[in-house]
Amino acid sequence: MYLCRDAIAHLTEAEEGALTGWTRFWHGFHMSICLHCRACRRQIAETRALAREIPPEPVPHGVEDEAMRAFRARGKSM
Repeated sequence: MYLCRDAIAHLTEAEEGALTGWTRFWHGFHMSICLHCRACRRQIAETRALAREIPPEPVPHGVEDEAMRAFRARGKSM
């Protein structure tokens, strides 16, 4: 049985076209009959759209270089 928790867990995969076979079928069927999951999908889409509108904050001077040095140093010690 394909439940709401399954539908919600597969929302991103469905949006990306990554569901296959029976999972794709049952997800599509469930979404066609479940008002609550469709509302959840709509809310997630609206949240993503709003998040894309937030301008990125600039990275303070020197932070990126310091992070890369730390990353490289960690890689050498492994």
